[in-house]
Amino acid sequence: MEIVLEDVSTTFVDPLVEYILQEDTTAVASYVVEHYLKGPLRMMVKSSKGDPEELIGKAVDKLNADIDRVKLDLEKGK
Repeated sequence: MEIVLEDVSTTFVDPLVEYILQEDTTAVASYVVEHYLKGPLRMMVKSSKGDPEELIGKAVDKLNADIDRVKLDLEKGK
């Protein structure tokens, strides 16, 4: 599966790829940005074990949970 993401930074996609690889050890996940001025980010996900769309969804959920935890920690620190 290939996904083309407009206006998305590698800061967002790096943890997604990491979470996908942790979730499914048979998966291949990577991304490429030809040049930040020339084009969008393309993320590729393949798996012999699971559905790539489900893997991406789980990775997004995990990233959201991480962000929520950081937000909560910041609010507690006030």
